[in-house]
Amino acid sequence: MNDIPGGININPAVNKQAEKMSAEQSGIFERAFADTVGIECFPLLYVGNQLVAGQLHIFIATKRLVYPGAQTTLTKVVIYQNLENEISVHSISDI
Repeated sequence: MNDIPGGININPAVNKQAEKMSAEQSGIFERAFADTVGIECFPLLYVGNQLVAGQLHIFIATKRLVYPGAQTTLTKVVIYQNLENEISVHSISDI
């Protein structure tokens, strides 16, 4: 792992049912969305991370708003993990 401040580490991994996404990576995603209401997100690919004042974790995921007839879309999800290991969703953008 390359821990250069501001550097982005590209380290693709697939969804949590496959062997390559670690329990830590899927756990970060699950913690970020644990209290979220009105949206369902499922991680498909762990893209990598960026070391800042903490870490940014980048995922490709599916997103579906929770209402009748909602469509599932492909999104890029960036999750921020601060130095105290607290997790929050930094951004969600449709691809």
